[in-house]
Amino acid sequence: MRYGFTGTQKCPKECHKSIRQVIASLADATEFTTGGAYGVDTEVAIAADLFPSVTHRLCLPQSHYNHQLPWIIEDRIGRYPIVDRAGISYRERNERILHFSDVLIAFPMTAKEEQRSGTWMTIRMTRKIRMPVRMFPLDEMQMWIPSAVLTKLIQEVV
Repeated sequence: MRYGFTGTQKCPKECHKSIRQVIASLADATEFTTGGAYGVDTEVAIAADLFPSVTHRLCLPQSHYNHQLPWIIEDRIGRYPIVDRAGISYRERNERILHFSDVLIAFPMTAKEEQRSGTWMTIRMTRKIRMPVRMFPLDEMQMWIPSAVLTKLIQEVV
């Protein structure tokens, strides 16, 4: 399964473990595609070492992003990720993430839709093309999610 990820740059430190647990539960993953932002994108890159055989693709905008992220991934999993610089805007970057995904895993700050949010723009784009999206609002995440509950949440995607 090809998973795309989107999420806020303002990722509270107390959510990092829960984000990693969500990623760790994706046992059927063949590919991860993320943007290159600080926050959730960086957390996904750090968790990628749980899946050394999974392809990791970075879709980077022609704008500000975490320039160190490709090397973080290389250090963690021993190989440089596929880097896609095809998009010139954040919207095009988000379209590229969806192009390489079967399911979107979203970590918005809240479950309440925001108009001026790249994460929510990606969620709306995903819904428009009728791609499955699984949301984990960060303000609702606890320090941990019991594995049985997490497995049930992820299975609802497919």
